[in-house]
Amino acid sequence: MFALVFVPGHGFLLAIGAFAMGGVGWLAAARRALARARATSRTVQLVCAELADDLRVGRTPEDALAAAGRRWPELGPAATAALMHHDVPRALHEVSRLPGAEGLRDVAVAWQISARAGSGLAEALERVSQLLAVRERRVRLIESELAAARATAMVVSGLPVLVLGMGSGLGTNPWSFFLSGIGAGTLFVGVVLMLAGWAWIDRLGSREVSR
Repeated sequence: MFALVFVPGHGFLLAIGAFAMGGVGWLAAARRALARARATSRTVQLVCAELADDLRVGRTPEDALAAAGRRWPELGPAATAALMHHDVPRALHEVSRLPGAEGLRDVAVAWQISARAGSGLAEALERVSQLLAVRERRVRLIESELAAARATAMVVSGLPVLVLGMGSGLGTNPWSFFLSGIGAGTLFVGVVLMLAGWAWIDRLGSREVSR
C-alpha cells in the first residue's frame, strides 16, 4: 500500500500568490464598476428632476430631452429620437441597459403614457425622480451598514499575516509550514474563502444598485 505525498515547491506558492492578486484585482474592478453604476443612477435621478423642471417652465418634451442629452451625453440617442420624432420610449429603454441607468425604464413608460394622454409628463417625471431619490437613500444606508462588515473582513484577512510576521520576529520560521502539502492546501483554501467573503459582501451592495 503506497501513499502519495504532495510536497509543493516555491512555484506552487507563487501560483497561489498570483491567484490571490488576481482575485483582489477582480474585486477592485468590480467595485469600480459598482461605483460607476451608482454615479449613473444619481445622474438619472438628476436628469429626471431637470426634465420635470424644464417641462414646468414651458419647454417642449423634445427640447427638454435635447438639453438633457447635452448635459449627459449617454442620453444622446434618446434626444436624437425625440428631435427626429422617432420612438423615444424605445431609445430610452436602450439607454437604460447601461449599468445604473435602469431608472430610465420608468421614464420610458412615463413618456409613452404621456404621449397617449397628451399631458402629465412633468408630474410623472417628478414622481420618477422622487422614487429614484428614495432608492438612492436606501442604497446609501445599506452601504453604511456594509462598511463595518468590510472593515471587519479587512482586519480578519490581515490577522494571519500579522501573526506570521510576529512569529518570524521571534526567531521562528512559520512560513516553512506552507511548503508542506497540508500547509499549501490550507493556504489555498484560506485565500479562496477570503476572496469569497469579500465578493459576498460586495454582492450584497451591488444587488441594491442593480434593482
